[in-house]
Amino acid sequence: QVPRRVRGGNRRPAVQGAHARPGFPELGAGGKQAARSNRPTFVDMDGAAHARQRSMVEGFFSREALEAVEALKPYIQRTVDGLLEQMVADGERPVDLVEAEFSFSLSQPHCCCVSTARYKCLFLACQNPPRLLARLVDKRSQQPKNDLITSLVEKQAKSGHLDKAEAVQIAFLLLVAGNATMVNMIALVRLYCLLSRQFKPLDSVKLTIHKPGRGDAAAAPGAAAIRRAAKEDVEIGGRTVRAGEGIIASNQSADRDEFVFDDPDVFDMHRTWRDGEGALGFGFGAHRCIAETLAKAELIAVFSTLFKQLPDLELPTDIDRLEYTPLTKDVGIQKLLVAW
Repeated sequence: QVPRRVRGGNRRPAVQGAHARPGFPELGAGGKQAARSNRPTFVDMDGAAHARQRSMVEGFFSREALEAVEALKPYIQRTVDGLLEQMVADGERPVDLVEAEFSFSLSQPHCCCVSTARYKCLFLACQNPPRLLARLVDKRSQQPKNDLITSLVEKQAKSGHLDKAEAVQIAFLLLVAGNATMVNMIALVRLYCLLSRQFKPLDSVKLTIHKPGRGDAAAAPGAAAIRRAAKEDVEIGGRTVRAGEGIIASNQSADRDEFVFDDPDVFDMHRTWRDGEGALGFGFGAHRCIAETLAKAELIAVFSTLFKQLPDLELPTDIDRLEYTPLTKDVGIQKLLVAW
């Protein structure tokens, strides 16, 4: 079964996720050069190195995560309400839900303690986002706040566990990872709800979001594949992978496994699956999404508000004209025009 094979390849000590390892497969040209140019972060590590660096930021997202997210919910809801009100007040129809501020990731501002509008202006205007984050690292060392960058500076950089470049690279990873996936999730789920007319009350929205995301268009906009390099000969799925060879395990294929999911190509907000056969939308094992709890809280706020405030949303264009993101990018839609 595909999900088991994906998980099996991901957990085996004989395979490793380090980009620099010989045989590590890249999905596009220049991947290895880019990996050499940047400091590695925990997503590129395994074992003790991965656990050490991930633990530096994990507390910000998961230490007493439920209590922390509960405290953030009023802020998240105010942000959703404000962005939706602005989108409606602008009066332009149809609206591109992907480009609208409503779709802009909600997780960014409270990670660096700036307003949504200010964050978007700063980030999009900057030709070198890591340089912007480097300035924020310097600023937080002098003016600490209750945010992710301050946590990196105060608890890790000042104590010598990280240097400035590593702190910037980790902050950049988390900010970018929390943006593209959220934008894509909002657009994809809304599209499939429009097509299937599966508009559901708040309780159903909560139930759906709290299931691990499935790799159908609605649930796993993240990386299309788990990539590993074999450190030694290893058997995966009945085939021998030789030391130095690359492994690409498709998340999307695993999440459409007909042995696990009934009608795997059908979008169903009420879908269930057997215990222990969960989907891979939020990853698996040691590399599972570090901000999963926060992401689910944001998505519940987004969709419950959308369903309530704009129940008559519709697609004004032919579905055949939709443009999806390139295969080398996160699964998503480049433009989603909606009207009401």
